[in-house]
Amino acid sequence: MEEMLVVNAPKDYVYQIRMNSEVKKELEEIYAKCGVTLSDALNIFMQQSLNVGGFPFPVVPDQTEARRKEAARYLTASYRRGLESVKEQGGWIPADEAERMLEEDR
Repeated sequence: MEEMLVVNAPKDYVYQIRMNSEVKKELEEIYAKCGVTLSDALNIFMQQSLNVGGFPFPVVPDQTEARRKEAARYLTASYRRGLESVKEQGGWIPADEAERMLEEDR
């Protein structure tokens, strides 16, 4: 399928889903707090699935551990980018200079 945003795609098919009415009510309340309907949330899920070519989140028994590993990968990559930046800049700068630079950016 040519890249198309789910939100802009012509709506030419109706898909029905069976679910428990209490679960549906809970989901509607959760998504309403985010300003979207259950239908909007399902469309967002489908768009993200298209964007990544699969589930938009890890499908594992322990979601917490999967997120912890992803955070560790992100921090490790950030640390490595920081080290490369230090090498490119010719070394570390004193803490007081770094603080001054941060204050100037605010």
